[in-house]
Amino acid sequence: KLIKVRPCVLRAVDGSPVSIWHAGSLNAWEAGNLSSTSVTAWSHAIFEYKDLWITKKSEEQRKLLGYIQVYDMQDVSLRHLSSREITDKLKTALQAGSFYMEAVAHMYVINASVLFSMAWKVGFI
Repeated sequence: KLIKVRPCVLRAVDGSPVSIWHAGSLNAWEAGNLSSTSVTAWSHAIFEYKDLWITKKSEEQRKLLGYIQVYDMQDVSLRHLSSREITDKLKTALQAGSFYMEAVAHMYVINASVLFSMAWKVGFI
């Protein structure tokens, strides 16, 4: 309800899972209705699943793999970036990922607008 995420929707050539986060789908109304507890539980489940995936595949292939995260910034607006409800819940949703940073092989941001680039440069994001 907060954001459309496609966890492990694709596999890279080496078998690594690819997840796509559709940032333009962020929903302030739903963000305000979600409890931090439910967002935290969801986040832990997603990142634990990806970690288990790459652990198993790494053992099978006898080489270290990581997962790939793609952040699709299409349709992200100033309203998304300035919404307190969205930023608080999005931080909660991504918080569990900080425990698995060593598991990230690649991270891509696609369809980013000039607005996103400016916000990134000033440290807003």
